[in-house]
Amino acid sequence: MALCCDLVVDGPGEEVAILRSLTPWLPCALLLGLAGCGGGDAGAPVHAPDPRSGGIERCDRYEGRPALLEYCLFSVSETLTDPGEASELCGRAGGWEASCRQSWVSRHMTGPRAPSVDELLSVCGDFEDCRFQVIDGRPLPALADQVERCREWAPTFDHDCVGHALERAYQGGLDEEALRAMVSLNTGLPQRETYFVAASVGCRGVGSCDLVPGDRVECERQAESFRTGRISCPVHARPPTE
Repeated sequence: MALCCDLVVDGPGEEVAILRSLTPWLPCALLLGLAGCGGGDAGAPVHAPDPRSGGIERCDRYEGRPALLEYCLFSVSETLTDPGEASELCGRAGGWEASCRQSWVSRHMTGPRAPSVDELLSVCGDFEDCRFQVIDGRPLPALADQVERCREWAPTFDHDCVGHALERAYQGGLDEEALRAMVSLNTGLPQRETYFVAASVGCRGVGSCDLVPGDRVECERQAESFRTGRISCPVHARPPTE
């Protein structure tokens, strides 16, 4: 049976189906690389990585074939539940390491047995997009703490991370004191701060554009647009506390 090239698979035809199901989105050229086609012994059998058969030990058979070994380790990582073991295994996945770490974290972000944020971040290692996913998906309740964590763990994604934190704070129902604290944080997103102050003023009758003296005119313009319906008010989770 052939798959992009004369790929010979040791074992039942089910293994070929498994390889196809694991890699339907991979281009043929990459499948050729994984299979070792075009180099080495053209007649040597290639075993399809099957994470459902034999677990991590199954990957031992690919020693000496780095591309297949690394892909196999990535494939079986989802079977692990311990963050330390997952981090160790993904660290051996070579070119698949980033995907391995982020895939494992994505699967374990939520649920009754979900690892702590610190454990998830340890699995992410130095991969910042993975760290952004963790801190954005498991945010701290206090806005100031979340902003600080965004800057520490995902500076490349700082604007997105902090912007989402501001949005969640607004959705939670900011009173005037909380609005004042928000604009004093120096989030680096003055336009977003003005937007949420204006939304609070125009949509909820909370606060004042005096909170953003450097952008008061724009704040008042937006607040009036919210009041008259020219701009749709952002959704908030609960009404302001009276």
